[in-house]
Amino acid sequence: MIPASLYALLAFAPPQVQVSLSGKDQVVIPAERMGNYLRVTATVNGKPMHLIVDTGAGLNVLTWDAAKAAGIEGGFDTQAGGAGANKTPAKIVTVKEFQVGDAVVKGEAAVVLTLPEVLHCDGLVGYSFLKHFATTFDYDANTLTVRKSGSYKPAKGEVSGDMKIRANHPTVQGRIAGEQGWMVIDTGNNGTTNVYKWLVTKENLVKNWPTSSERVVGKGVGGEVKGYVAISPGFDVSGVSMPKGQITLDASGVEAFADPEILANVGAEHLRRLRMTLDYEAGKAFFGKSKAFDSPLVVDRSGLRIDSVDGKETVVGVVADAPGGKAGVKPGDVVLEINGKKASEVEPLVFTLDLRQAAGSKVTVKVDRGGQVMDFTFTLEDMVK
Repeated sequence: MIPASLYALLAFAPPQVQVSLSGKDQVVIPAERMGNYLRVTATVNGKPMHLIVDTGAGLNVLTWDAAKAAGIEGGFDTQAGGAGANKTPAKIVTVKEFQVGDAVVKGEAAVVLTLPEVLHCDGLVGYSFLKHFATTFDYDANTLTVRKSGSYKPAKGEVSGDMKIRANHPTVQGRIAGEQGWMVIDTGNNGTTNVYKWLVTKENLVKNWPTSSERVVGKGVGGEVKGYVAISPGFDVSGVSMPKGQITLDASGVEAFADPEILANVGAEHLRRLRMTLDYEAGKAFFGKSKAFDSPLVVDRSGLRIDSVDGKETVVGVVADAPGGKAGVKPGDVVLEINGKKASEVEPLVFTLDLRQAAGSKVTVKVDRGGQVMDFTFTLEDMVK
């Protein structure tokens, strides 16, 4: 997970923002799929950047190197938080020109901070860009379509509902575990839906749903997030009934997941099953089913947590009773290959996808353990039955 909140930064409001679609009614922006993320090519002050589109980012985000390359100076220092309990040094700045395709926003705010290395990007397209438009997320076509607020006409079969902006995040009505309320729509959550701790406690979901032992279930700007892997009987997002399947139950209670009026954070593993349009200014959201709606959830079935550490894909956590742990993989192992796919030849977020194949799939992982190269072969299985 990546920035689910930037609460300390929300008071900043730059003056005289200018917005343009370069004279067009709509702009279609091609995106590259990185796991469940949509990554676009953009320019910041005329400098090309690779940015992940993150509705959970409270502002546009740039890394320190990206801000330097764009010639951004000044701003003021602060601390930023997100998924995880920690804060990280950050700086609020004003960006002269932030352009994605032919959609241009001038004079808006951004936050400069350190992003997780595994994201392999220059920053995030967040609230301070998305709030100006009605944006359609099409995971089938891997595109964003940006329109003027109020101009979107829903396609046949799409449902619409009210959208409320809370702490710069889009939220829609939903229902889960018998509760009706608001849910955050978070394209920057690469995983499944995460149920907030207060609801987990209230409904005793750890006991009442099939659930794993407590473990690390995500990572963001604020560090690791602990929780449980569980099987939900299904839930509702703005009138669309999502299928039964694996989700996570928050055990951390961190600020990003503590709002008592929010039920859950809906992640991109569920959002990719939808064709959605978010119109921030009009306060409306539209949802239809994508071609992937009924496809199996793509979730880890190895019990290995692999992260980018100093440019190397490294095992940073192992669930002892899961396939990878039982096969002998250990924390600190540097992963060289997965099923013959070399870490040096693919994007980090794509490299681990073979660990998310269907239960019963065989996987071979080649690691470097202190200079000794070792192979481990194991069969993937569901973490929760």
